[in-house]
Amino acid sequence: MNVRSELKQQSPTTHAAIAGIAVVAVQVAAIVAYIRIQQPVITEYRSIAYPFIWITAGVGTAVWIGQVFAGRPRRFRGAIVAIPYVLVLFWLSGIIGGPTGTETFLVQNAMPGWGPIVVYSGSLMSISLVPFKFVGYLTLGYVVYVVAASTAQSVRAAAIGLASCVSCTAPLLLAVAGIFGGNTTAMVATAGYDIATIIFVGTLALLAIAAKRSTHEQPDVCPVRY
Repeated sequence: MNVRSELKQQSPTTHAAIAGIAVVAVQVAAIVAYIRIQQPVITEYRSIAYPFIWITAGVGTAVWIGQVFAGRPRRFRGAIVAIPYVLVLFWLSGIIGGPTGTETFLVQNAMPGWGPIVVYSGSLMSISLVPFKFVGYLTLGYVVYVVAASTAQSVRAAAIGLASCVSCTAPLLLAVAGIFGGNTTAMVATAGYDIATIIFVGTLALLAIAAKRSTHEQPDVCPVRY
């Protein structure tokens, strides 16, 4: 039996754990290399934890959901629900925005997970891409897509994500707005990411619980495995 066949027989939880370990290993290697080369001054060590939590939790949950649901008979409905959801998250968190009138493009180096930050502004739209937020919201969108595309009852699970993690962008708006200025802005930014991270992880947990419950309510529509 080859490695691929053995992996296929593993439980969704095992798949998620393997994916999480791989993601953590890549992040650790990238951060260690960055610190050795750039030698940055780190004032808030917990800021390093945000990308770890968002990316690892997001990828792990997405892999688990993808393994749990064996079929997606309603792919179109899943896309109709998930695509606007992701776009709303991108808009509220500042990843995408309206046109600025002047065209600029900038890639800013930063700690892996936070960077590289890609900033673009033009006549049609603006983009401010922070990797861990981008990956986090994409994984949320994928989870909502899989859940909504799988069972008739799963719309309720998708609604949980729509209702809850739109709110996880609100603390980020405080962090980005900088309405207080000076040292207070840094405090607000840190608190904002703390709150947003808690809500993000909580949303993933709620989606996973609701998705699992929906499979028990309607097991004949979409076969699953645990």
